Amino acid sequence: MLPIDRVKALAAPIAAELAVDLVDVEFVTEAGRRILRVTIDREGGISHEHCETLSRRLDAALDESGAMGDAHYFLEVSSPGAERPLKTPADFLRFAGRRVFLKAKAPIEGRRQWKGQLVGLVDDAVQVQTEVGELTVPREQLVVIRLSLD
Repeated sequence: MLPIDRVKALAAPIAAELAVDLVDVEFVTEAGRRILRVTIDREGGISHEHCETLSRRLDAALDESGAMGDAHYFLEVSSPGAERPLKTPADFLRFAGRRVFLKAKAPIEGRRQWKGQLVGLVDDAVQVQTEVGELTVPREQLVVIRLSLD
């Protein structure tokens, strides 16, 4: 099992106990710092207390399990923010009808970036109502799929 999968396996029951959704777990390097970033959400939003509680409990579970081996890292727990990425089928269902921003790996109908209203996810393809009509793009052709405030 990969370290990220181990972290998800430890974080998921803690998130469930706190009645929050585990949105994402990633291990990144930023400005020379290795960061284990855990993103959580729930209907109505996330409070500082949610992040703090999950951080303390997950940190203890990670230390006890040895899931990260001897890796040095900073644990960061946060909400996905207003322009959150859409990652799971549940995200596409939850945010249907909202404005989204898409960025493709290669041009689609002459453009790499699109904005529009999310229709949904069908057969792993994102459907968006744009100013020029409905656009359907397989998820693997997209590098960014996120909510948009404008």
